[in-house]
Amino acid sequence: MLEKAFEFQKKNTLLILLGIAVLGLLLRLAFINRTDITGDEAFYGMFAFKIAHTLLSNILAVIPALLAIAVFSYFAFVKKNWKITAILLAGFLLAKFAFKIPYLFYAPEFFLILQSFGIALTGLKPNITGELISTFSTLGIAVCAFFICRKVFDERTGIIAFALLMLSPFGIFISASSFRDSLGMFLGALSLALLAESTRQKKLLPLAGLALALGLSTRETVFAFIPAFAILAWTWRKEILSKECRKEALVCSALILFAIAYNLPVIVGNSGITQAYIQKYGSQVNDLSEQVHYSSFIADSIGGTARTPSNLFYLNLAGLFYTPLLLVFTLGGAFLILKRRNSAQLAILLLFLVFLIYFSAILSIQRTNYLAEIEFPMLAISAFALAELSKHKHFWIVAALFLAAFAVQSAIVIQQHDFKGFSQAVQKIPEGKTVYSSIGTDLPEYYLGIYALDTEVNNPFFKKFFPPDPERQKEFELKKSLILTDNKKHSAEEIDFLISSKTPDKLGLDAKEFRLCEELKSGKDTAFMLFANKRNNCP
Repeated sequence: MLEKAFEFQKKNTLLILLGIAVLGLLLRLAFINRTDITGDEAFYGMFAFKIAHTLLSNILAVIPALLAIAVFSYFAFVKKNWKITAILLAGFLLAKFAFKIPYLFYAPEFFLILQSFGIALTGLKPNITGELISTFSTLGIAVCAFFICRKVFDERTGIIAFALLMLSPFGIFISASSFRDSLGMFLGALSLALLAESTRQKKLLPLAGLALALGLSTRETVFAFIPAFAILAWTWRKEILSKECRKEALVCSALILFAIAYNLPVIVGNSGITQAYIQKYGSQVNDLSEQVHYSSFIADSIGGTARTPSNLFYLNLAGLFYTPLLLVFTLGGAFLILKRRNSAQLAILLLFLVFLIYFSAILSIQRTNYLAEIEFPMLAISAFALAELSKHKHFWIVAALFLAAFAVQSAIVIQQHDFKGFSQAVQKIPEGKTVYSSIGTDLPEYYLGIYALDTEVNNPFFKKFFPPDPERQKEFELKKSLILTDNKKHSAEEIDFLISSKTPDKLGLDAKEFRLCEELKSGKDTAFMLFANKRNNCP
């Protein structure tokens, strides 16, 4: 029976992959727009909308940028002229720092730019556009895993890795978010996949460099891919670094070096901002009150809305999403890699360890979406262990139990992942009333749609060419003034409505001045409460 199954797998690999891909896509689409977003997602979404508005309002100004990209692409990927490519990249680098391009100068920006183009082209809301990017990124990671594992391990490992990532409960979960993590990991994995395929098709090597460059411009943690990329390139040097593909290798190197020079100052500066934040607010407790809407089951399982940071947080989270059995396979796969001492396989293990150690060491901010970085190499190593186990006669029993556990976890996540209480509460509040939220101003501003009026370009250089619409900007500033910031202490008299995970007295307000209108529950937990000042009626 086992031999017949393997024979079927060899003859029908494409059919098997297609069937798994369709199931993975359907599971992810079931997640689209099922919950409210977090403050970070709202913040990035509003910036992406502003970029999209600027593009649509000044469509002629986009043409020079498109021409520059076309000229660069011709010399880099068609002619493969590394000298002209290097000169053009140096020009882009000078433009970056001379004009402070683009909008956000303290985080890699490619996710924002891609999201803004999606908004401009489709007219979808920022959160939906961001979720679609995450959805297709998680699908892309699974596809890349197949090509990487097929080259580094074998085809059977590639198929298993593809299946694990395509049907991963966490992959399905994170696809319903508008964070940068999934896109960054997809681009990092794509660079390794293209590098693996360039051993057969040399022309793919510059595209591998481009994928890694875009990944570095998406998420700072993609820097962890550089050692793995270098080790694999050295391992396969006879196949991809021959005299015949010298130009391709130089273009690839130029792109990666450009991305490092372009993004490293931003990341170092961002690190300073993060440290200042930690010093100001401390790192003793991780407050998950804003993220409870993802799933009350998940929030409760990882320690509630306020929990003490732990070095084992991501291992516990992995056990929650994938069942502890996966961690056993990961350890088994790591042991086999260390035993065989294959440099390409060691590169994948190194990638996993770098991510796991890095995120486990950072106690100041521990968020569920950071597991996206750990997932790809962890499931690839687990797939290797499963592929090795497939040589034994009891493999199908273990595989069936394992896939059943995956299916159960996915069903639990889908069932729990359905809460839009915050947005519904905000949209009930009458126009012209002041709103205070204990979790910041971004979410109320987003769900009241105020950001759509903001036409002022943030970049100081672009301000000279793209002036704001005075009437819309005035309306934006007027409506935004009704969203009270959490940078200063407010009195009860200033607040018409309060949306908070805490009662008014715990926020330093006079509880007698407020009435509880509604408790917004996620499962059994109260995620938020809507309060009205006694001079206002509940909406």
